[in-house]
Amino acid sequence: MAKIILRRLLQLIPTLFVVVAFTFIATRLIPGDPVAAMVGDQYDVSKVEEMRASLGLDDPIIVQFWNYLVSICQGDFGTSYYFNQPAIDMIAQRLPNTLLISVIALIIAVIFGVVFGVVSARKQNSIVDYVLTVLSLFGVSAPVFWVGIMLVLLFSVTLGWLPSYGMGSIEKDGLIGFISHLVLPCFCLAIIPMGTFTRITRSSMIETLGSDSVRAMRARGVSEASITWKHALKNALPPIITVIAIQFAGCFAGAVLTENVFAWPGMGTMITSAIDNRDYSLIQATVLVVAIAFVVINLITDCFPALALGLEQAEPDTMTRPPRDSRDGVFAGGLGVDLAYQGVLITLITLVSYIIGHCMEVGYFEMPKGVSDDGMTMAFLTMSMCEIFHSFNMRSQRKSVFSLPSHNKVLWGAMLGSLMLTTAVLEIPVLANAFGFTPVSWPEYGIALALAFLVIPVVELVKLCQRRAAARRAQK
Repeated sequence: MAKIILRRLLQLIPTLFVVVAFTFIATRLIPGDPVAAMVGDQYDVSKVEEMRASLGLDDPIIVQFWNYLVSICQGDFGTSYYFNQPAIDMIAQRLPNTLLISVIALIIAVIFGVVFGVVSARKQNSIVDYVLTVLSLFGVSAPVFWVGIMLVLLFSVTLGWLPSYGMGSIEKDGLIGFISHLVLPCFCLAIIPMGTFTRITRSSMIETLGSDSVRAMRARGVSEASITWKHALKNALPPIITVIAIQFAGCFAGAVLTENVFAWPGMGTMITSAIDNRDYSLIQATVLVVAIAFVVINLITDCFPALALGLEQAEPDTMTRPPRDSRDGVFAGGLGVDLAYQGVLITLITLVSYIIGHCMEVGYFEMPKGVSDDGMTMAFLTMSMCEIFHSFNMRSQRKSVFSLPSHNKVLWGAMLGSLMLTTAVLEIPVLANAFGFTPVSWPEYGIALALAFLVIPVVELVKLCQRRAAARRAQK
């Protein structure tokens, strides 16, 4: 366990170094001079040379790269040449907007892609199958900017149903207006991953539907709908889940073109402007911050608790339990109910933390009317800690964690490590600025910790009720 975690941490160093080196080299290969882009067509040669010297652009490439590495290690991601603002501050303003459309686009792609793939597999070699296959190939191959332009022409220019550009505001446009600005960019961004999910789901479902287990279920008279949605889809999910992370990265990359088509104020439009202006510092900072963000979030939410739970000892009565019914679906045994109420619980705790953070910021109680920086910080801290504490609940679906015979010491270590990483995201200026977080006081930290801890006693109480209900059913 310790070796795996140490290996993951050590892998971050060469990964980030490669990102830094590649980005540095790529920016220098862009034709044009950043100083000339700043001063315009009419410029004095002596002034240009003076600006180049002040920015360090007249130094040898090796020296520039070394100075860049030193500044990164000191937490300085540079200042935008063109806008004369700290690059990290500009990224902090734009990153949430890009994450918003990327996450929504991925959700749309997964839902529609899986449904289309299942239908295509069920209707193999039919007209429906051919149509969905052609549409999925079109989605994968169609240029994003062309799809965006077509959507604007159809739904904005011709029909007039949706706005064609910009990002709405709840304060100015209301909730409906805000959502209407999201529709076109999110669906445009979802086209490519939707086609990918459709093809993967179709291929996996065809293989699963042709297996011996499915033929046996048909022989027993199990309905086709039950076979498809409860059994076959469950077995077809692993390859779909595998590519979700890859497709999210694809959505993030595709946002560059999508944001420019719809004039969405996100990372895409910012980096396009940086490239046009030969703004080396802003380009390098944008790529590096995105890489760091993905790495840190992956470590916090996945690496430590997941690996620790993988070392959990099997429950003593595992081999004495009756076999699972062949008609059970993916969420059988109360799993669907558990996922639903636990998700709602964590959401409510996070919302309460957001409101408390906002009230502590303004000094009195009021419902947030806009985005609260302190509220967002408290919400992130609480949600991260909820996931960490909830990993203890996952040691057993029904038994109390306090009654388990063994103590997973590795899980305790993973929890402490995740807490330290979460705290680092808030306390290290580079990461805090990238995510737009504000400093957290000790009272705020304690409140977030207490709220997150509630997930354990609440889940324990629900487990107790479930065990008593199961005992009463067994007596009958």
